[in-house]
Order: sequence, then structure tokens, then C-alpha cells
Amino acid sequence: MLHLGRESPHLDQTVFDYVFLSGDCTANAIARITAPNDHNGSERSFSDTSESAVNMDAPLCWTFPVLENQSPIVDFTLQKDRTYLTTGYADNGAVCRAQFGHVVRILGNIRSDADRDSSSEPVLVAPVWSLYIPSPSHSGHLVWCAVMQHAGSYIPVIEDGSGGWQIFEELRSVIADRHLMFISNIGDHRILCVFRDSIDIATLECGSFQTDRLADAGYGDVFTHGSCVVSDTGCAWAAVAGLATHQASLHVFRIPAPEETDKQDTLLPLFKIALSHEVSCLRIFTVDTGVVIVSGTYAPALHMYWVDPGSLISEPTPIPIDLKLMQASGKQEDLGDCMDIDTNPVVSDIYVLYSSTSLYILVGLRDGRMVWSASDVRLFAGMVNGTHGALPLFGEATFVEVGKVPVSFASTTLQLQPSAHAVFMCSGLPYMIKAGRLSQLEITPCTGESNDLESIHCIVPLTTSAVTESTGCEAGRFLATFSTGGASVLEVEFQARCSICPYPVDSEPRRVVVDPDTGMLLVASVVRPQDATDGVAFSTSCLKVIDPGTGSICAEVRFQPFELVCSLATWHIRGLKSYRYVCVGTTQFSEQTDGQSGLTRQAVGGRLVIYNLKPRRKPRKTQLSPDAGQNMLVDPGFELKYVWESDRNGPVSALSSLGDSYLVVAVSTTILVLKLDIVQRQLIECCECSLRFAATSIDVCGTNIVVGSKREAVNLLRFTPAQSDGTSERLDLVHSARFGANTADARFLASDLVAGVDHNGFLFVVGVPGDSVEFALDFVLGMHLGIPCSRLQVGRLVRRLDDCAHIVPWSGMPSMSSRSQAECLVVGAVSGAVWTLARISRDAFEVLGCLEQAMMDMPPLHPARPLVTKNDTLNRARGRNSVKPVGVIDGTFSTLFVDHLTDAERIDVVRSSPELMQKALTMSRSDTFTLDSPDPGAQAATIIVHLISALNRLSVC
Repeated sequence: MLHLGRESPHLDQTVFDYVFLSGDCTANAIARITAPNDHNGSERSFSDTSESAVNMDAPLCWTFPVLENQSPIVDFTLQKDRTYLTTGYADNGAVCRAQFGHVVRILGNIRSDADRDSSSEPVLVAPVWSLYIPSPSHSGHLVWCAVMQHAGSYIPVIEDGSGGWQIFEELRSVIADRHLMFISNIGDHRILCVFRDSIDIATLECGSFQTDRLADAGYGDVFTHGSCVVSDTGCAWAAVAGLATHQASLHVFRIPAPEETDKQDTLLPLFKIALSHEVSCLRIFTVDTGVVIVSGTYAPALHMYWVDPGSLISEPTPIPIDLKLMQASGKQEDLGDCMDIDTNPVVSDIYVLYSSTSLYILVGLRDGRMVWSASDVRLFAGMVNGTHGALPLFGEATFVEVGKVPVSFASTTLQLQPSAHAVFMCSGLPYMIKAGRLSQLEITPCTGESNDLESIHCIVPLTTSAVTESTGCEAGRFLATFSTGGASVLEVEFQARCSICPYPVDSEPRRVVVDPDTGMLLVASVVRPQDATDGVAFSTSCLKVIDPGTGSICAEVRFQPFELVCSLATWHIRGLKSYRYVCVGTTQFSEQTDGQSGLTRQAVGGRLVIYNLKPRRKPRKTQLSPDAGQNMLVDPGFELKYVWESDRNGPVSALSSLGDSYLVVAVSTTILVLKLDIVQRQLIECCECSLRFAATSIDVCGTNIVVGSKREAVNLLRFTPAQSDGTSERLDLVHSARFGANTADARFLASDLVAGVDHNGFLFVVGVPGDSVEFALDFVLGMHLGIPCSRLQVGRLVRRLDDCAHIVPWSGMPSMSSRSQAECLVVGAVSGAVWTLARISRDAFEVLGCLEQAMMDMPPLHPARPLVTKNDTLNRARGRNSVKPVGVIDGTFSTLFVDHLTDAERIDVVRSSPELMQKALTMSRSDTFTLDSPDPGAQAATIIVHLISALNRLSVC
């Protein structure tokens, strides 16, 4: 136990801030224990033994996990925003799911009093709104209300104090039997209601709402959209879209504050703006001292207007927006599943974010894309004041493919003024967007255990943020509606982090693979019975199918005694009839007891076993409750059906499919290619290639095969299919690495580029030589991680988008459809750490290289200088003495520069190296942001921080 505290005024006692605890009671994790707040919200101390503290109805302490232990990482795989690891978590190990993002927990489903007696959930669809009203039972308190559509009617519901929801009858009488288009607060006691035929203001007085008519639509006219915002002075601004027979229009109102006496004078004037197309979405915001109105139309087009609150006699000022924003061109970056691009998309929603230096316009489209563009705040102010003429306000647009349903935005807080620095974006899976400095837009996914998060249709805030008891993180409560029907209350953490969810498998997991079609986890684990039937303990393996949504084991098969799984792969064959195969490679060993050396094991062979992963024919029954004694039918799940097996004379150490008809198998030092004979339902050996040392891994790209070796790093083989002239299949060794490395795993980055990592932690990248006659592979880069490593993957840890032009895809990546968005090498270490390596531009590489050198040249006592010698640092970052130090930057220096130095210390580092300052300032000329400080040293330091932050967000939150 470790105490970190401060001394109290009394020298004979110490007041501790935190208590850290670790051991079996915390599942081998480091946990922080703190005293909870008292009933008044004040902090308590562990030394507080007063009667009020002891007797209060609250937990004695809160426990927050600080650092969890997942070592060793034996294997891991990447799937979208999830990472599945086979780790040493808890006693027997577990499969852990790691997700980077904002953690979301479902607190419950909304069911009104009318639905409590019904067995089915109410069908709730968008639109949905949230607002707050004075509590009917507690004076001075506010309650949060949700207005949603149910069975063709709009119903307001509020929490009843016991975790349930009840209909708010006072507000229901106002909106009942009306076609509601928009509703929102314009004060603590006033609500703006936009109906199809009128605009009303409902004021709560003496427990009931009094309604005042603000405007009528007129004969043949209708109102279609609405939006409002409250300024700092207390008055509200509202924008309402109207539609006549042949004309669309936009109405702008100024609604005075309740304390303003002359309401009729302050209500005027009423602006009416004629539009050429019908409005599809509408938003109004306050930016600095003005009001900004943004509307999207079915043209599609964007219209942006500026209203000066101090001048009520002039028309709203139109702000020109570059129409390229709506064209299907510019930069396109994937954030979700691929889809067809509509050349004429309709704007579904709009939002405006701004920071101290930048202003962003976010445009959601109905085809599931989001378009955003940034502008300098000073340029925006100059455009409004007319000093910049007709210059384009926003720069190049960035198109982001988010989902397959219309994109919507929602504020992160329930306030009179929408959040200007963060917003939710939904198109299936929700994301949180934050406005950063220097034209940085941070888009981070929301993650959770429920698969329903991927079908969220709309999300609105319910409460302001608060610290949660379970995690100690700041979070907010939100209402989400789903495209499948239904609504739930969510708790979303505002600080992104990595969340770990373990799946206990009751055995030691060694291999994990995600089936791409079903999403099921295929886990191979070691079973160690304590007492065997013959009195001799033996080890074996089993293969389990785990549902990642529930953590339940759907199917399990047990292998022979003294047989362990070495390799695991999926093989999908698509045609007139599709097959979903699971290929398992094993090693068989014998155990002998020697009086001197004890128990010894000796490999005697291996097997290749193939199963068919198919849906279960009969639904499984699971007990609903131990006390209820009732069963209910659940999802049929999947089962493993035995198909084929083959005995081998050595361990089957690696497997990989080669197209639809071939399977590549590594048996000790021999690489075999097996051909599927679908008629005879068996695999036939068609060709092979022998290596000098045993193979450890296999990866396939087209007809090229890379094989990791125990002594020769990697070998590159080429497979030639059978020809029409009768030539049979052939497997040839074409290239090999000349440096020795005990490779743990190797992967293709492109058809001519291979990455690998050895068991000692040496990460390397080799390429095919330009001269095809040369046999040795060219060494590209290398780095010693300093810890033993077990697995290498190509992909992303975080499913998010940060527009950083200095992150460069690996050569040839777009041609590999399954990895078209992979930008990182991800390495799993035995210590439980996960390392990432990203390819960056040459400009960024030179800047970070100069930064590394400048930090090493700082005086010994300067905070920027790492506590290691120069030679040790270069050996760790650049590789061993026998390997050419090329092409790697150690991220330790970058993290130290950004996270542990003050602004003055960063400027000191930059000024100590004129070359670093020059390269940083030169790189900034190609970026789309402006700098505030005239000092070149401060400018260069800001540019470097911006670069490092953008690079770090690729792999961490």
C-alpha cells in the first residue's frame, strides 16, 4: 500500500489525498481509493470521523481503477474500433476487449406510465427534443423533460424520482393534437413552440402554462423548422423556416427578456428572408457578440447570415460560403463503413463550433457523410465587418464517411446557449467532436458494451455534466433514440479513455481471431486439469466461439490430450454456396519424467483440423432468473461442425487463406499450399517450399506470401496458380532478409513492403529491392522497443478522424481493400504494453528529428533532457549497432515535449536549435492555420505541439 499525501498543520498527523491499493482483491490492478463527497457536495477526508460523516447515507469510499494489468499479451486482433487481446488478466487469463473513446453506459429504457402494463417497448422515432422546466414538487429546482413522438402524438415525459418516467401533463396540454416542428427553452420559465401553423411561447405561471401567439403561418403556408438561442443579455433569438406554395422563407425573431417592459417595441422588427429552395435544416448560434444563422436546403446549398444584436433596423448580413463545400470532391477520409457517394446530397443537419483561433462549420448529409471546413476567427470577424470583401470564408472542405443514415448533431450540454466547443455527431455510432487549436478538429468515437450504440438515430442532452461514482470521470446524461425503435438514457464520459472489458474463458487463452462475417470471437485456449482420470495431469487445448456482445460461449470443442493449438485462421469461400471455415493448427507432444531434469516435453507431430462455423439449428434456452424458474428462447448462436483433419510430422505453426481455393500451411520448416477439392470435400497438397529455419507466421497479399522465420527474419514467397497449358501450381522463394531475427510476426504493408517484429522487441520494415534479380530484401527502418513482443497487426487503435496531412499511408495501401485505411503498425508486448508506429511525411520527420537532437543537447538539469545517456537513447530508438540507424523517431521525446514542459521551456528548446526553428516555420507555410504570437520561437513551439498532438491522436485518446 502506498500513501500520497500532504502534511497537516499538526505535525503529529498527516491528511492523505489518495490511497493506492493493489493485490488479489483488485484483480492485480492498481486502484485509487477516495472518500466520497458529503450530502452537501463538499469533499470528505479519511480522517473525518464526525457523527455526520459516519452516519450519512453514502458509501465509505470510492474505488477507481488507475492501472489494470493485462500482461502478458499473447495475441491480439483489431476490428474497427475494438481490440481483442488474449491476456493474463485475473487468475486463468481472459480475452479482453479494449476500446478507445468516450465510454457510454446504458442506464435504462424510457417507458411512460401508459406503457408500464405493456410487455412491448413503445415505438419512439425522431424528432426528439430535450428541455428543462421548474420542478412541480420542489421549488427552486429544475427537472429535465424529453419530448418525443409516440403513436403519432408528441408526448413530454419527466423523471418521477424513482428511476421511472411519467407524462408531464401540463406541457402535454400545450402540444397535444398539434403538429410540433420544434420546441426549446428560451428561459427558465418560457418555452418556444414551433407548430406547423403557428409559433407560440408557453410561460409557466402558477403550475400551468400560459400560451402567447408569436406568429401565424398564414393561409396555405406552413412552418417546417425552428431553432433558438438565448444571448448573454437574456433576450432570445429564434429562426423559423417557412414554406409557401411557390416560395421558401426564413423568419428571424428577437424575443425580449421577461424583465423588458415594452415587449411590443422590443419584439420588432421581424426579418423575412426569401430562399430559392425548401429548407432541410436550420440552426442559430451566438458567436462573439453576434448571432449566426445557418440553413441548409434541398438544392443542396448552404446559407449563412449574421445578425448584429445592437442594430435592430438592418437586415441580416449574408455571409458567402464557398459552394465547393457541397461538391463530392476534396479530401475524403473514412470513419465508418463504405457506401455509395451521392453526387447531389441533401443537408440533414448543421452545427457551428469555434475556439479562440478557429471557427468550424459542420455539415451533415443524408447519405451518411459529414463535411467540415475551418475559418480563422479574425477572418470571420473581418467578413462580418466588411473589411475582407467577398473573400471565401471557409477553406478546403473535408468529406468524412460516417455511416449509412442521415448525420445529426446535438449539443453536449442542456443550456440556453448550445455548446460552442463540443458536439455529438450521430449516423449510427455516435462521435464527439471538439474544437481544438490551430484548426484542429478532434473526432473521437463513443464506445460501449452494447451493440445498440451502432443504431442510434438521434441523441439529445438531459442533464449537465457531473462526476460519476463508478469511474470518477466527468459525464453527462443523454437521451438516445434508435433506428430500430425505442429510447434509452445514456451516460457518456466527456474524457476519452481506453476501457477494458474482460471475457473470462475459464482457461488460458492463447489465440484470438474475429470472424469477419459473423463478428464472433474464435478463441483457442489451454486447458490444464488438476486431476486426470489416470492420476497423471496433462494439458490440452480447446476452441471456443464467444459472442462479443454478451460474453457468452456459443460453442466449444476439445482437442486430444497433450495437444496445443499453435495457429488459428478463418477461411471464407464465396460462390453459389458459401462456406465459413475455421482452420486450426496444433502441435502434439509427449511428457517424460526424468529424475534429474524433472518433467520434459518433446514435440512428436501436429494436426490440421478444419471446422465449419454455422448457425445453430435449434435455439438454445437460457434461464431467465435463478428464482423465476422460467426459460426463454435466445439467439440461436453458432456451432462448430467438424469437416476435415490431417496429421503432420511437425507443429502446424502458421495458417493463412490464399484466395477462395487455397490454404497456406507452415509445418516446421516446410510451407505447403493445399487446394480445396469441393467435390471430394478434402484438401490436396499441390506445391511446397522448404526453408532453412522453422516458420513462425504467414501473411498473404495477392499471390505474394511473407513467412516469418526463427533465424532469418522474413522470407518472401510467390505462388503461381495452375495455367491453362497444364502447368501445375508452383511456390518459389524469391527474397529473404540477410539479418538474423527470431521473428514473432510479420505482415504486409504493401505488395513490396513488409513489417515484422522479433521476440526480443526489434521492430523492422524491409522492402523488395528495385532490382528483381537481387535476392536480399532491402532494410528500410528498425527500432528496438526494449521489451519482448508477441504479435504485430496493421490497423488503428482509435476509430476517429483528425485531419493531419503529415500522416502518410503506407505505399500501395489503397490496393489492399481490407486494409485501405490502416495507418499504424500495432505491436503487442509480453509486458502488456501496446506500441504503435505510424508513417509520417518527410517534413514532420525532419522536424521531430531536430527536436530529438535539441532535447538531447539541452543542459543536464533542464527538464527537456531525458534522464538517459545519448548513446543509450540512440541505440533504443535507432536499432542495434549492426543495423543501419534509419527512419525512426522515438515518441518518448515528443511526449515529454508536449505533456511535461511549460510554454517557456518549450520555447527554450526551440531557440537552442536554429535548424529546428527554421524547419518548423517552413512546415507551417503548407498548413491551414495562422499563428498569434509574433515571436518566431513561440510560433515554432506552437507548430511542433500541433504536429505532435495530431500524430498522437492517431493511436491514443
